[in-house]
Order: sequence, then C-alpha cells, then structure tokens
Amino acid sequence: MKKRISVVISAFNEENKIKDALESVSWADEIIVVDNSSTDDTPSIAKKYTKHVFVKKNNPMLNINKNFGFQKSMGDWILGLDADERISEDLAKEIKDYALGRGVSLDGAKMDFILAKAYKETNRGATIGATLLMAEHPNLKDTLHAEMPLQVSAL
Repeated sequence: MKKRISVVISAFNEENKIKDALESVSWADEIIVVDNSSTDDTPSIAKKYTKHVFVKKNNPMLNINKNFGFQKSMGDWILGLDADERISEDLAKEIKDYALGRGVSLDGAKMDFILAKAYKETNRGATIGATLLMAEHPNLKDTLHAEMPLQVSAL
C-alpha cells in the first residue's frame, strides 16, 4: 500500500528561496507551508503551489510553527524542509519508491536514511539539526518530530 508523503515548510521572509523549495517537492502528496508572519511575498508565492498555507506569529522557538504544520498534515510520513533546501530528482524518486514499497524495506530506519540524505544533499557541509519523522503520522500524537544533529561533509 502506498504511503502518503507530506512536506512541511516553515518560512519567514523567504520570497527569494521558497519557490525553488516548493518546486523541488511538487511530487509530494501534500505540501503545507507555515508562514511565520512574513512581510514579503512568501505567503503569496506559497499559495501558487499549495492551498495549505497557514500564517502564524513568528516564534523564536523555531520548531513550534513546524510542529503546527506537522499537526495539520494528513500524510503517513512527513518531511520537514526549510525554504532554502531542495530535494533532487534522484532523491525524490527514492522517497517515492519507498512510499510505494518498491524494493526497499518499509521500516523507519530506511526512511530516516532517506531523509538524512535529503539534508546532506541540501546543506553541503553544514552542521544541521535535521527534522526527521521516525514513525507514521497517525501514531505520533503529541511527539511529532525528533531532532538529530548531523555532521555532513561536502559532496
């Protein structure tokens, strides 16, 4: 059975970056954008790609608004993406193959690997706090994400 993939992007004043991020995940079953009260065109750009655009107060606790997006999600799996990150075509294929159960094991470790690979592709040598969802969405209740610091090297 196909697993639905949702993408959640939390953004603040990212009008110069969000279009590319949204285009890189246009294959997802659902895209949710949580706009953190941007004063630029971020929300209007996002609305061209998804009807799921929510405006929230810009919270200094960065994961608060992303968690709000996770709660709005209907997907079995959620990919948390930043507006300056992109998912390559190869990585998108790997995620979609996983969602369809094609030739990969359907366990959390495999999805964690795929999502970690996404962050390695998009951050090129940065130390990041990757938002990885390690369980299927309906079972998450109030624990919607786990942060896992990764040290990634340049590709």
